[in-house]
Amino acid sequence: MTQLDLYAELGNALKPAYEEDKIRSRIFDLGIRCPLVGYQRIIPEKAHYQPEAESGEPFLIYPVLSGPHMCDPESGKAHARLKPVPLDLDGRPVSVVDLVAFRPDRPDAVYLRLGNAWALGEWECRWWGDQAGAPLRLHSTPTAWIASYCAGAYVLDWSLAVNEIMPWPEVVCDTLALAEKVEAEVKAARRRLTPKVPKVLVKEA
Repeated sequence: MTQLDLYAELGNALKPAYEEDKIRSRIFDLGIRCPLVGYQRIIPEKAHYQPEAESGEPFLIYPVLSGPHMCDPESGKAHARLKPVPLDLDGRPVSVVDLVAFRPDRPDAVYLRLGNAWALGEWECRWWGDQAGAPLRLHSTPTAWIASYCAGAYVLDWSLAVNEIMPWPEVVCDTLALAEKVEAEVKAARRRLTPKVPKVLVKEA
């Protein structure tokens, strides 16, 4: 699937979110004002999904992007109506890496179109050593992340994300369950990284 294919699928998902009042009202009721949230019927297949207009389940769709982007309603709405190409904070196009399908009423029901991403907000997870003491903020659901105007991150694949999270001196989570999950993943990763120490014995000749 090419970048153009992902743009096309995003456009198809955005169309009912903009044109159907009932769907748009439901999205707004979730506290979401981001212009890049779409709606599509899909069939989940393990960790991935396939669009299916007739027999699929209704899900919200959001693009996984390569960097920071316009997420507030005023800066992005007019552009998204004209062409579903997300923009960065300077108004330049941002690449779509993947699409994520999620249901606010089922937090564990999260699926990727291709499997090319390990987090929403990946760029926020990377520790550069110069964040001036600011913590990493993690959200427990895609809905919470989008409603926060995409501040922080939502983890899609812990096996890849944990290595990015470990260098941070402080991680702030929006739920106790997520905080416990972060602690468990970091501890498990540290155990894997700790080198085994050989047993040293003394045997007299």
